[in-house]
Amino acid sequence: MSNLRETNNITLLGTAHVSKESVKEVEELILKKQPKYICIELDKQRYDNLVNDEQWKNTDIVSVIKNKQFPGLVMQVIIASVQKKFSLTTNSEPAGEFKKAIELAKQTNAEIILIDRNIKITLNRIWRKLTLFNKVDIITSFIFGSDDTELTENSIQDIMKDDVMELAFSSFKEKLPIIHKVLVEERDEYMANNILELTTNEEVVVIIGKAHLNGIFNKVKNNSNTHNNAELDIIPNKTLGTKLANWSFSILIIGLLIASFVFGDYNVGMDQLKQWILWNSSLAAIFTLLARGSFISAIVAFLTAPIGAISPALSVGIFVAFSEAIVKKPTVNDMANIFEDTSSIKTILNNKFLKIIVLFFVSSLGGAIGNIIGGSQLIKNLFF
Repeated sequence: MSNLRETNNITLLGTAHVSKESVKEVEELILKKQPKYICIELDKQRYDNLVNDEQWKNTDIVSVIKNKQFPGLVMQVIIASVQKKFSLTTNSEPAGEFKKAIELAKQTNAEIILIDRNIKITLNRIWRKLTLFNKVDIITSFIFGSDDTELTENSIQDIMKDDVMELAFSSFKEKLPIIHKVLVEERDEYMANNILELTTNEEVVVIIGKAHLNGIFNKVKNNSNTHNNAELDIIPNKTLGTKLANWSFSILIIGLLIASFVFGDYNVGMDQLKQWILWNSSLAAIFTLLARGSFISAIVAFLTAPIGAISPALSVGIFVAFSEAIVKKPTVNDMANIFEDTSSIKTILNNKFLKIIVLFFVSSLGGAIGNIIGGSQLIKNLFF
C-alpha cells in the first residue's frame, strides 16, 4: 500500500474518509498485523456520534445555544455536509474506515485509542482566530455557495488527499492560512503526541486521513514535537484589537447619547434615545420577519437589538436564534438534510436549523444597519 508508513512497531495508514478502497485497506492491515492497539483519528464526541447516530440526531440545539456552542456547531455542520456530499459522489459510507476499524477491534480484542483533539476545541480555536468578516464569509459561502462544480474522477482523487475538516474550508486556504494551521498542522502534533504516549512493544496500527500521514509519521519517527497537548487545547483569548473593534461602535453610540443629554437637555436626550432605539429595534425586527422568523422572534429582536448594539457580547442574533429554537424546537435531525436543503432559499428556510443560522445573521444585519442609521441621526441632530 502506498499510503503505509512504518517505524518500529507502529504502522500508519493514510485513508480517505469517503472511500470504499480505504475500508478494504483498513481491514487488510488489521487482519495482517493483529495489533494490540488501534489508533483512530477521532475524539470522544465524534466517536460517540459515529457509533450512535441517534445521539447526534437528537441533540437539543436550544441547549447548544444556551451553552454558547452555536458557532462550533455551525462549523461542524459545514464539515458533515461536505463529507456527506463526497460520500454520495463516491457511493461510500462517511468515515467507513473508522467504523471498520472499530468493528475489527471488537473481533480481534484490540484496544481502540482515540488520538484526535476534541472537535469543539479545534473549531473554537479557528473561530477565535477569525475576524467577523471572515466568519460571515464562511457562513454565507456555505449557505449560498454554488454547487454547480462537476466532480470528475481526477478532482475526486485530489479530494481524497485532503482532511475532511480542511476540505470543508478549502476555498479559504489561500486567504485564511490559519485554517490549515489549526486543522492540519496542530492536529498532526496533537495526534503524534498521543501515539508517542503509547510506550509499548506491542503492535500499533494508526488509521488517519491522508492529509495527516506524512506530518504525523515524521513526528512519531523522530519523536519531535513543538507543543504538548495541554498547549494545543487552550482556547486563545480575544486580542486587544478585536476587543476594541467590537466595542468601538458601542462606545461611540453611548458617547453620543450622553452628549445629547449633556449639551442639550433632558427632552433632547430622550428624543435622541427614542429615535436611535426605533431605528435599531425596528430594522432588526423587520429583517427577522423577512427571513420568516416567528412573530415572537421578531418581538425578541425588537426588544434586544439595543442591548446587542451596546454590548457586543450579547448580540441580537443570539437572542433571536435562541427564541426561534425554543419556538420551533429543531434538533440535529434537521441537519441530516442540510446538504439537500441548501439548494434554494425556500428549502433553506424550511430547514429549521438552517433557518436559525439565517435568522442569526439576518437579525444581526438588520440591527447593525439600524445602528448605523440611528447613529448617523444622532450625529446629525447633535452637530448640524
